[in-house]
Amino acid sequence: MNIFLVGYMGSGKSYVGKRLAMATQAQFIDLDDYIEANEGESISQIWAKDNGKQFRRLERLYLKRMRQFDRAIIATGGGTPCFFKNMEWMNTNGLTVYLKTPVALLVNRLIMEIDHRPILANKTEEEITAFITGHLAKRESFYGASSVVYDQKVGDESIVKELFQYFKDVLHF
Repeated sequence: MNIFLVGYMGSGKSYVGKRLAMATQAQFIDLDDYIEANEGESISQIWAKDNGKQFRRLERLYLKRMRQFDRAIIATGGGTPCFFKNMEWMNTNGLTVYLKTPVALLVNRLIMEIDHRPILANKTEEEITAFITGHLAKRESFYGASSVVYDQKVGDESIVKELFQYFKDVLHF
């Protein structure tokens, strides 16, 4: 069984995924990195071609390729669950875990990465907060369809430990 980590950008999918993979001796795959490696272009380059349409098609193609892996922890992109019934596919083909993160924590994390987040470029903290709040509201129904919802608290450092215990005790992963 594969585990798909879903959530908004900045929710910690890659951070948590890498640590969970080490703790469980599972393979870790970052879907965006996988796409870049296979396409030979950055996500930004692919996105810029047609405002994301080609990227979303590629994302779906490479998501379905995750079926070839067994016992992998896969960090998806923030929008992955929201297109082409990807959330339904992930729920059918593995376990989905939503890293539900408060807006304030997302803002604090993303402000530190603004150079790597073109969608947030040239925005003030207030504008970023408003953008994330609205964008997250649109995506919440997709994320909320996850098998497991993990509510992160501001400054919560126990997520890896708690999810590791859950995977070990409940899933025997």
